[in-house]
Amino acid sequence: MSCHTPSRKERRKKEKKEKDEASARFLASLATDGDRARVNSARAPHASSWLMPRPFEDDVDGWLRATEFQALVRLRLGLPQHGAEDGQPCQLCHGKSIADAMGRHSLTCLSSGLRAQVHNDVRDVIHRLAATALLQPRREALCFPPLSLRTDVLLTRVPRQPIAVDVAVTHLDSSGSFAAAAKDPAGAATAYEGNKLAKYGALALGARVSLMPCVFDTHGACSASGMELLRFIAREWGRQFDLRPCRSVPLVMQRVTTTLMRGIARLLCANGSAAGVSSSAAFFSPGGRPSTARENAAA
Repeated sequence: MSCHTPSRKERRKKEKKEKDEASARFLASLATDGDRARVNSARAPHASSWLMPRPFEDDVDGWLRATEFQALVRLRLGLPQHGAEDGQPCQLCHGKSIADAMGRHSLTCLSSGLRAQVHNDVRDVIHRLAATALLQPRREALCFPPLSLRTDVLLTRVPRQPIAVDVAVTHLDSSGSFAAAAKDPAGAATAYEGNKLAKYGALALGARVSLMPCVFDTHGACSASGMELLRFIAREWGRQFDLRPCRSVPLVMQRVTTTLMRGIARLLCANGSAAGVSSSAAFFSPGGRPSTARENAAA
């Protein structure tokens, strides 16, 4: 029986890991609940996919404007948004409320319809991916008779019973979200998912459909059921291109999280004069689109 003696390189690697873990624990002890919530959200699986666009991508699913990217980096680092000030009238609700430099009000303001657009964009990209995966999705389908309740996406070509996908976006400043997010990665999204299951679970059981909430927080983290659903869609999507899950899952998650975070960035930029954008009206021009790979490279 032989005993393995760690090499000098292995010992140094172990010592470095222990020092890094000790430093992380020390910094965590100094952090506020808000800091811990942001860090936990950022370290959730695939929450940072929007930071890594594919270099060959040249369509709306793959790239962010420079102004969008800047706003999202400031959000992740807990910095004030460029050009935003505390106490200024909110541009989203035409001055009915007061905005703040950190963008908290912008992310929760429902007056302009842009918050609903974030939800709709995420729903639509999931629908497109499921359609490519040949899962025969139906958008805004009635599936809870006799009530006139609709699910965001209904997947009909699946094993056993249809899957009702309920898309939602929650903000870390929502009631109870900070505590949940500070405790676990994607904690805020998973906590809100529990509310969805409690509210609609019995209806789904009676309608003989599988309810799978797909909840994201405003930093990109996805709930537990949402990750399970998106991995399933990614596997089926990858089969159409002869891709293994190790390739298809990151590609699908990059498209979904980029779509989500693009909408979040537009909310943040509405109350700040992001670099290169003279006003929120110019930023939200009807013909506006994300810049292409070449335009981003030039910027």
